[in-house]
Amino acid sequence: SLKVKQKKRMYQKAVEDRRGQFTPFVVSVDGLLHREANHFIKHIAASLAIKWEKSYADTVGFVRPRLSFAIERSASLCLRGSRVKWRCGLGFEDGAALPAHHVV
Repeated sequence: SLKVKQKKRMYQKAVEDRRGQFTPFVVSVDGLLHREANHFIKHIAASLAIKWEKSYADTVGFVRPRLSFAIERSASLCLRGSRVKWRCGLGFEDGAALPAHHVV
């Protein structure tokens, strides 16, 4: 697709400078994976199957749902925003200072 070619063109030089590979992970709005994204998942599953000494079928059955939920979660956050309520100020009127025991 056109978007995949644009992404590859945009990042290819930087990736080649680092002697790496770039695979755009493209998913349609209805959740269909682009051909290269499917190939990437299969490659990850095959590598993990060898590392974990599990069958390829079990590993790809683990990887696909994990990625699906991660994609869904990120899309939901983009559309709805974070569910975390931000506490501004933490007891200070202008919110400019934090007490030392609240510093993370």
